[in-house]
Amino acid sequence: MKIEELYNHYDKNAFTIQTRLGIEINVLNQWLHKGYIPISAQMRIEEDTNGFFKANAQDSRPKET
Repeated sequence: MKIEELYNHYDKNAFTIQTRLGIEINVLNQWLHKGYIPISAQMRIEEDTNGFFKANAQDSRPKET
């Protein structure tokens, strides 16, 4: 899953993402800074959302330049 998917689903609202997923704002900011959501976090989000968001290993690392 990509960070953009979370923002689009939760009306582009960081506070909503934070509260719905039970994460700290600094964690979300780290993901934004890195440009990806680590696979372990993606797997937890997939489980917590009953598969609504799907973990994807390709989206869990920095893009090669």
